[in-house]
Amino acid sequence: MESVGLFDVDFLLSVTRIQLFIWNDNASTNYVSKKENWTRTQMLPDWYEVNGK
Repeated sequence: MESVGLFDVDFLLSVTRIQLFIWNDNASTNYVSKKENWTRTQMLPDWYEVNGK
């Protein structure tokens, strides 16, 4: 097995990339909603969700 970064790993974690508009109770969390009418989803930062596979 190969070392990754500073840690030796012996597991695999599967994730799904999310490029959606994400909000909490107060405001958007992954884009500035007042900057333009709608940010294109391609321009949103990548977020990742653990998918348990």
